[in-house]
Formats: sequence, structure tokens, C-alpha cells
Amino acid sequence: MIFKNRAILKFASTSLKGAQFSTKTAASQAKSRFQPYAQKLADVCEPVTYWTTVGKELFQQVYHSQKMANPSNVHSPFLFWKSQSSETWGRNFYLGVELLGIFSVGQMIGRRKVTSYGH
Repeated sequence: MIFKNRAILKFASTSLKGAQFSTKTAASQAKSRFQPYAQKLADVCEPVTYWTTVGKELFQQVYHSQKMANPSNVHSPFLFWKSQSSETWGRNFYLGVELLGIFSVGQMIGRRKVTSYGH
């Protein structure tokens, strides 16, 4: 068993002698391999940051225009759901459907057609 391990070590050392290892070449290979992914990630970060900021501003405008307030004296989310009146549920449902419609129309405008993306 010891001889087998020595034989493997001898084989590995002789096979690695001819190989050229350099940190510069390894770094350049890694850079060339991962640079497209880093570029795609950078391209995605800017629109995500923009639309997050737009969503935050839109939420603030709706929050102030609807005179919303944080729930007070509610310690459990289940109590919060139970404490909502049917009028509030109806208004929230209406706002949700309205936002879904606006999103759908935006998707249709972006695709420049009513149907979904084709394969």
C-alpha cells in the first residue's frame, strides 16, 4: 500500500514538472472567463437601482395621498388582518387590480404586441 502511494506521488511529480504554472496566466484566464458575467451583473444593477428608487417614490406618494398610517396597538400580523374592515379590503383589492393592469399594459407596450413573447 505504501508503495502504491509512492508510485502515485512519483507519477504526479513527474507529470507536473513539465506543466507551466503562473499566477499571472491563471489570473488573466479567470478575468477573461468571468468578465462577461461581471459586465452582465453591472448592466443589471443600474436598472434595478433605478426601478427600486422609482418604486419607493411611488409608494411614498400613494402613502401620503391616501393618508395611510402604520397600524397602532397591533402586535400580531393575524390581529392586523382581522382588524381590517371590508371597506379597506375592497380598496386594497381595487388598488392591487389597478397596479396589475398598469403593469400588464406596460409589458404590452414594452413588447410592442399584446401577446406574450414567442419562442
